[in-house]
Amino acid sequence: MLGSFPKRVHPPNISNAKVITLPNNPKLFIQICSYPAGEYLVETVIEKEKAYQVVIKKPNGKLDPSSTSDQKKKKRIEKILQELRNVGCDYPEDFTVWVFESQNIKWMPKHLQTLEAFSKLCPQDKKKVFGAIKSVILDYLEPENAMRKNLVNNEITLNSYPLKLVLKYLKWMATLEDILYPPICDYLGRKMAFAGYVLVNEGLYSPSEIRRLLRIW
Repeated sequence: MLGSFPKRVHPPNISNAKVITLPNNPKLFIQICSYPAGEYLVETVIEKEKAYQVVIKKPNGKLDPSSTSDQKKKKRIEKILQELRNVGCDYPEDFTVWVFESQNIKWMPKHLQTLEAFSKLCPQDKKKVFGAIKSVILDYLEPENAMRKNLVNNEITLNSYPLKLVLKYLKWMATLEDILYPPICDYLGRKMAFAGYVLVNEGLYSPSEIRRLLRIW
């Protein structure tokens, strides 16, 4: 897995998930905020007779002001919620991202595990995969288009998982970061997580060192 199944976390029920199709774009965080609390099947990948599904579950509760007694944190959350409403978010809630495999295997993708797998790629593949990740996170390309642009073939995997799956869940993890740390509130949003890929790609830091640097990891 490129993630984990945290204790005390209730996964989505995929049988209840509503199928929605939202292309990658700068306003994706607003578009997903137009959907109320619930479970949504947002991506499907079929590679070599194996099927994977990316499901999100709203809300996760990190943007609930009543979840904290810290007044400074509460004000920060209230400010984020107000700014999200100002740009058209009807349901300004965060969510969890899940990957479902066959035989009811499910896990939450994590940047750290993804980075560790990314760091083990050969230099030639790493360069192409980094370009594809950048295209998805910063340039808002759909994963398939990002792979074509960066000449990435379907044979490249991360811990035996198809790169297309990785790019698809990164699309939604980046969207989540735009909600939790919105640039409209002068936070870095998706750029916070992408910084780790830059540092590892350049060989300046290992994934374990990145974890110490950025609290998001």
